[in-house]
Amino acid sequence: VDAIRSIPGIKSAFSLDFGFTDPNAFTACMVDNTNMIIYVFDEWYGTGVTNKVIADKIKEKGYGGQRIICDCAEPKSIAELKDEGIKAEPSRKGKDSVNHGIQLIQNYTIVIHPRCTEFQKEISNYCWDKDKDGKPTDKPNHEFSHGMDSFRYGVTKALLPDVYSW
Repeated sequence: VDAIRSIPGIKSAFSLDFGFTDPNAFTACMVDNTNMIIYVFDEWYGTGVTNKVIADKIKEKGYGGQRIICDCAEPKSIAELKDEGIKAEPSRKGKDSVNHGIQLIQNYTIVIHPRCTEFQKEISNYCWDKDKDGKPTDKPNHEFSHGMDSFRYGVTKALLPDVYSW
């Protein structure tokens, strides 16, 4: 991890997908845009926990001072993380943002640290949903999407510039 941090131009991406009965999924990544590699080096998954517990876990892992890109569908949860001292920011979402994010990430090699066992399980099982006739749709299957959504929020924010309109 330290050797990767020293790569010139490397960008960090820390992100969180909220859940409760589904898991909350926190991912820590580094993006090497020159060599088109994304390194996933840490994770945390938890179910049935409050936003205070999520904030405490992020701090325990040493990422309390980092910008955390969170699922924008939960502004109340983002506000509660901020109240706990986490630099939480909303992700970008919009028309086709999931598919655009997936397409962007597919251009990269993904290297996963061995300690990221849940993320490895998810990415190995990530697939498209099927319609009533068993044909793939253009939406990812929900079962193995939590870490993948978190990953997409952070990596997309690290790779794409902020967009402003006047």
